[in-house]
Amino acid sequence: MVAPPGLMARNMPGKASPSPTTTPPLFKPRAAAPKGKWQAWVSTNDYPTRDLREGNQGTTRYRLSIDAAGRVSDCTVTASSGHPGLDRATCDKVRSRARFEPATDQTGARVPGSFAGSVTAALFLRRFVEAPRYLHFDLYAHQPTDAPGRPKGGVGQG
Repeated sequence: MVAPPGLMARNMPGKASPSPTTTPPLFKPRAAAPKGKWQAWVSTNDYPTRDLREGNQGTTRYRLSIDAAGRVSDCTVTASSGHPGLDRATCDKVRSRARFEPATDQTGARVPGSFAGSVTAALFLRRFVEAPRYLHFDLYAHQPTDAPGRPKGGVGQG
């Protein structure tokens, strides 16, 4: 039986349509992964002097573009701390210190990827008998996907 123009054989009674063949991927695609401790990308020494003097603090969220060789090609602030100096310092330090295993596709080939995280710069005043006013600050780095609210993987320094 021949199908009339405009109709496919699978619509014909008594004809089974061939099932599409799908080839399973050779490799499981993998996202770009940080090498070493990504929490060490920032330290208390990285707090910008002007922001420290002015008492500026906040959380800068960022997204890194990772090239197929695992190098950071760009840093974009996705949510500002409200202080340009803190935002700029975050991208500068993370861009220069971050190292990655590149992302791979289903064939195992290295491909560009991305990584998102945030840095919180916070100032705390502590009082001591010997030093009545002691300025202390902590920097926290975390991936926002660790947990909603407080980051599970956040590590404080300071």
